[in-house]
Amino acid sequence: MKTALLLIVCWLLTFIPMEQGLLPLAALLFNPDRELYGAAQLTGFAGILLTLYLANLVVEVVLRRRFQIAGMLALLVAWIDFIHSSGSDAHWLLLMAFALPFLVLAMLVLVRGLQAFGRQKG
Repeated sequence: MKTALLLIVCWLLTFIPMEQGLLPLAALLFNPDRELYGAAQLTGFAGILLTLYLANLVVEVVLRRRFQIAGMLALLVAWIDFIHSSGSDAHWLLLMAFALPFLVLAMLVLVRGLQAFGRQKG
């Protein structure tokens, strides 16, 4: 549960350089311009819900990891969608640097999820 919450917080605090300056994804997630950001906002909310879904219930580890991986991938897609819909012309290294905490945690979720797939009951 802590990893899921940390992943979501790092995603929300990821900055995207725009003409108005640096904007965190939290501001873009609640931006009223649905025509421009609507798909990214829906994907972001879906990623948050998938990441948190079943994270605090007593279910098998593999199932929890599957939802966390699905949520993490949805958050990654939403991050890319926000970059494209905002029209940011920043270099990709700068965008990666701003999202480094989120990307590191996403790799941790992915690795832990793959390890959970390898576990066997018994």
